[in-house]
Amino acid sequence: MLDINNIFEKGLPFDGHYKLIRLLSTAGGSADVWLAIDLNTIDESKDESRATKVVIKIYRPKNLIDIEGEYQFRKEFKKVFGCHHENIIQPTYFSIFEESPYLVLPFCPSGSSELLIGQLTDDSDIWKYIFEVASGLAYLHEHTPQIIHQDIKPANVLIDDNGNYAITDFGISAEMGGIGIESEDETGGTFAYMAPERFIEGTPPMPESDIWAFGATVYELITGDAPYGNEGGKKQTEGAQVPSIKQDIPDAIKELVYSCLAYNPKERPTARQIVDMVLKKRYSRNRKTIVIATTAIITIAIGMASYFIVNHSTDPEEHLNSLYVSADSIVSAQLVNIEDNDGIPSPENISEFEKAIVLLNKVLKDSPDSYPRKKTANMKIGTINELIEQTGEYEYTVRLVENARITEMEDSVIKYSLVLENKKLNINQLIQQLK
Repeated sequence: MLDINNIFEKGLPFDGHYKLIRLLSTAGGSADVWLAIDLNTIDESKDESRATKVVIKIYRPKNLIDIEGEYQFRKEFKKVFGCHHENIIQPTYFSIFEESPYLVLPFCPSGSSELLIGQLTDDSDIWKYIFEVASGLAYLHEHTPQIIHQDIKPANVLIDDNGNYAITDFGISAEMGGIGIESEDETGGTFAYMAPERFIEGTPPMPESDIWAFGATVYELITGDAPYGNEGGKKQTEGAQVPSIKQDIPDAIKELVYSCLAYNPKERPTARQIVDMVLKKRYSRNRKTIVIATTAIITIAIGMASYFIVNHSTDPEEHLNSLYVSADSIVSAQLVNIEDNDGIPSPENISEFEKAIVLLNKVLKDSPDSYPRKKTANMKIGTINELIEQTGEYEYTVRLVENARITEMEDSVIKYSLVLENKKLNINQLIQQLK
């Protein structure tokens, strides 16, 4: 039987070419996690500090597998090894040493998001965590064949060298449950992130259970405690409600976490829906900032212009015509620029259109019903607003197409590309109306 402590204490190589440096974690019920160096990467200087550091997850002796189990283990590793996404960290190698299976993974010196428990309080940091972990989950859930993690928790979300969050320990540990190797920790640690349906005998693995665990993880990072302590979703099967988040964070984050922790799996959002929601929120937030700043600047400018005109012109209609012509000139200039941008308005074009809207609204406010350009001004405002909205939806759809390509979801690429073409057609029609 494999004696890991003996190998470590005597400095013996593990499976011929790994030197165990220190024990990183024993929290899992089925395996121990070690920091090691790959002896094959030691150069002629013989300086071990320059060798490649790796993480080795060694399954404990009670998880010994037979020939059929070894075949399944290799099959699952091949499936996981084919996964490539910036928000997942997959094993780079696996083998079986003295009948004990083990996995080799990249070493992330920044550690896991366990370090952030109770510390994730900044709105932007929370959204970043939500987006990146959900992106990794969406990739796994949409993979062919589908991969269900079954052990999402702070310890299984690592912080890479760029400060991004990446899911690890996926696929194999979940799938091995069917070949005699435990996929669930014996300690209460994993139970804390187990969805209620996982406590019901006979329930098959499902992506919705990963979403519940994801919600419990975010909840703990914000509050410092898992929503139901070590009992996890079992408390929900007994009728317990989701404890409120007391921290001062946006309601949108709270509602998202609550929805992930819904008792009914069908009421939880999918990982893809979470990703899309954050993408849309980011776009809306940026657009709102631009609009507020632009409106403030233009309002000041209009006030100064109006003061000058009112005090130097005795003809009110001349004042209105001046405003209208200024707005029309802005729109015409942007239409020319848009033609040079493949027919799609840029953020700069949108900013200028918003200036034109401020001018046209001033025309509507100051003009009597008899003013001949009042109706045209109103129509232009409606068309420009529709153009801005369609442009926003176009940019959002571009992100969906890009994300679908990254996650290799060809059906989604085709679907969103068709939507993109329709949006572009709508934009072109609105531009023609403005001309």
